[in-house]
Amino acid sequence: MRTGLRALAVVVIGLVIVTARVLWSSHVEWREGEALLARGESARAVDRFGRAARLYAPGNPWSSRALDRIEEIAQRAEAAKDEEAALSAWRELRAAALATRAIYAPNAARRLVADEHIAALAAALESPAVDPGANGPTARAGSEAVGHPTAKNDNEAAQSRPGAARLGGLAAQRRWHAERLARTDEPNVAWSVVALLGFALWVGAAVGFLLRAIDERDRLRRSSAIAWALGFLAGVALFALGLGRA
Repeated sequence: MRTGLRALAVVVIGLVIVTARVLWSSHVEWREGEALLARGESARAVDRFGRAARLYAPGNPWSSRALDRIEEIAQRAEAAKDEEAALSAWRELRAAALATRAIYAPNAARRLVADEHIAALAAALESPAVDPGANGPTARAGSEAVGHPTAKNDNEAAQSRPGAARLGGLAAQRRWHAERLARTDEPNVAWSVVALLGFALWVGAAVGFLLRAIDERDRLRRSSAIAWALGFLAGVALFALGLGRA
């Protein structure tokens, strides 16, 4: 009983230390972002706020404030017609939201908002010569699927092709980006939980085998050894299954 309580105390203390470290680091990054923003260095501030947002822990106020700041910067850039700066900020917000996913996604709603803006801005910045219905490496030369702006000479490239008008229209371009932004390749939550439970059983059974299946004379207790060994094998199997299906 005492051994179990000591182990639990060690785990709790470890979690407290890790959480405190995450909160402090997030606060430091947020404070740096605020200082940069006050000096008018919005691009560098977005980077700092992104770091603060990624240092997520349940109830961390600086992570949420950092995401709020990034959204404010993105909206101000859009209002000022600075589309490239707005796109960069929205993409940082999206990346931070994806980075904080675990068994649940605390910033899923923010990511959806960012995706909408990224799709619109990427379509607006994209070359008029790009065909949203085309596939292959030539379909979006110089542009990434998540909405990077293309080269500055896009208009010249478009003019060198017959029919330089935007193929498919802005709505089609926006839809193309939105479809790809929706593909996040998120792991299956249920199978992820199975993998975690399998890992816990695997480690627990290994510890149990060492503590319970061997007596004071270093001889195996047959029944205990079989039970813990089966638990160990079951844990490994569940972990592998969950990892493979997740």
